[in-house]
Amino acid sequence: MREVDENDKSEFTGSECPQSGDVCRSGEATVERASGCSPNASPEGKIDYIFLGYYWFQTVRGDAAACTPGMSDHHLLRGAAAWEH
Repeated sequence: MREVDENDKSEFTGSECPQSGDVCRSGEATVERASGCSPNASPEGKIDYIFLGYYWFQTVRGDAAACTPGMSDHHLLRGAAAWEH
């Protein structure tokens, strides 16, 4: 499986996700107290995912949008992919 934001290098940190890598299980946070979006979140971080089959989708992109007050206590996770086969 592929995760839509596995190639978001702005979220690559530490020795397990070096900037020199191509993919990493990281991604933007989808729940966080600091923004006021998820005041009761524990722990904060990325808890929302979009997975796609590796064989069928080779080009994937993802982004966590800003929180919309009153709609959800999570950031909307958007994903896009290209059908490769």
